[in-house]
Amino acid sequence: MKNQMGGSGRRRGLLSVACGAGAACGLSVACGIALGLVASPVQAAVARPGTASAKIVATRAANIPVKPGHAAAAVKPVAVAKPAAPVKPATVAKSGTAAKKQAASRKAAADSINSILNHISMVRQAQSMYGGGRQGLYAQVINQPYYTPLMRAQKLLFFGRYGSAARHFSQLLAAAGRKQPKLPLEQGLLSALLHEGRTGHLHHFDAVLAGLPAADRAQAGIARLVAQRLREAGHLKQALAALQPCMRGHAIQRVTSCGVLRVHNLYGRILEQQGHFKKAAAVFKQVAKHAIGKIPRSMPGYSCAVTQIAAATDRYGVLTQKGAQYHQLALNDFTRAADHDRTFWPAHLAMARLLLANHNYQQGGQQLMETLKLNPRSLKARMMLFSLYLNNLSYNKATEQLAILETISTDPHIAALRGRMLLMEGLAADAIAPLKRALHADPALRRARGWLAGAYYLQNQTALGNATVGLVGKKSRPNALALYHAGNVVGDRRQYPLAE
Repeated sequence: MKNQMGGSGRRRGLLSVACGAGAACGLSVACGIALGLVASPVQAAVARPGTASAKIVATRAANIPVKPGHAAAAVKPVAVAKPAAPVKPATVAKSGTAAKKQAASRKAAADSINSILNHISMVRQAQSMYGGGRQGLYAQVINQPYYTPLMRAQKLLFFGRYGSAARHFSQLLAAAGRKQPKLPLEQGLLSALLHEGRTGHLHHFDAVLAGLPAADRAQAGIARLVAQRLREAGHLKQALAALQPCMRGHAIQRVTSCGVLRVHNLYGRILEQQGHFKKAAAVFKQVAKHAIGKIPRSMPGYSCAVTQIAAATDRYGVLTQKGAQYHQLALNDFTRAADHDRTFWPAHLAMARLLLANHNYQQGGQQLMETLKLNPRSLKARMMLFSLYLNNLSYNKATEQLAILETISTDPHIAALRGRMLLMEGLAADAIAPLKRALHADPALRRARGWLAGAYYLQNQTALGNATVGLVGKKSRPNALALYHAGNVVGDRRQYPLAE
């Protein structure tokens, strides 16, 4: 088909594509001028042979001048005139005037085309500003006219508009009738409040949870959010207790929903955080052996289920020291989930975590940027991007990410990252305050505990450093991970004997 299409055909095809993209920036009028009609970009871009839009485009194409050497578009056949008599001098003058007008018209059309093509950069800039994914602009993803009120609230929640999502779910709950199921609304509201991350929203989360019926609190989705809330507050035993009824009542079947897989993965993560590595590996194995090929691609939440299985495969490989064997398998599954749903940003985030853990910083950073395009409020993605910049000594970029994090959330991890950055800048005395604040909010932050101990060691406060990591008495059992991070802090300041 390309061989049959002339140069002007290619120009008009490119112009039609540019007009279709430029409609989002208010270029529809200019596109209509350049094409010779004022019509919708879809009609101009999707003009198939034999359709009414194709006839319109072909008719308007006859009025667009064509440069020499380019094939002309199909024009309605014109009757061939008989040979005319010799042209008089006056007629020659008219022909010259017509040629000038034709040249001016050709130049005006070319200027119009170039004007539209120059606006492509503006369209791309608008896409980047809105965080547009490969399926369209960010604003279009979260707001479509065919969305139901519940669907719009869920889209706002998924793509990081947590405050707007919380308001939508609250309004839907207030307007819900007695016979209308409220569980999806309650779960959505709790999830929005939890992801918002500020202290006031977390108190609102606790208040909403206290007002729920016992039957609703026992549901897997609600129990997972409760366990996540307890985990972020450092209450790991209570978090496991909240998930145990769901672990017994929701066994993994041949085709399992994403919600059940998320419960099992969270349970394994908490066990791993407590240091129960064998138990955590057993939980991850139950999820990892789930056959992805048996999951129907038409199942709702297919990308979510595949992402959870791939994440369990990765963690099982790490805990059993078989990471090289399962690394590529998990990476392929993450890619499959992202390709199935281009807007499913958790697949990009999981892929970034896997790549960065294997020191592939370039591709890992690219996946983080893909995540933030679709969900600018993802705390995990921004924390990982901050750590990537900080480890590469890009302090200006790291400072920008940390400022964004401190603006959108009061999560204790952010205070810990502030302390870590001060330690890398050689300001150990200033790092103590934010690290103590992070540990006060979440005593289970082992990295923050290790960084605080390292700050004490650098200030020659050895007793406080030992007490922070649990080195008290001959029979003490220190926190191994905290001690590891304390050694890294001391080693960064080139105090190698103390680090060893």
